[in-house]
Amino acid sequence: RATVVLVAFAAGWLSWFLEPGRTMFIFYMAPLVPFLALGVTLALGDMLGRASGTETRRLVGLLAVCGYVAIVAVNFGWLWPLLSGQLITSEAWHARIWFPSWI
Repeated sequence: RATVVLVAFAAGWLSWFLEPGRTMFIFYMAPLVPFLALGVTLALGDMLGRASGTETRRLVGLLAVCGYVAIVAVNFGWLWPLLSGQLITSEAWHARIWFPSWI
């Protein structure tokens, strides 16, 4: 299952590396969202472990999954002004632009 998702995602994403200086807009990645969601779900399921796994293994997996979800939520909150098109200061704008290819 994971191989199919990975190949489908890679087919769309790796083409971006052919021209690294090109301006990239987030909406160009929209066709990859289903594959990204499936891939993350499969990875989180593997991190969590089997239901028949040891209690320690499940606890460590649960902590890892919760940590990942917390980081994603904080990052979403941090980028929310950009994603929602809010007015922000120039300093706040530059703090959120992590890569030179981002406008």
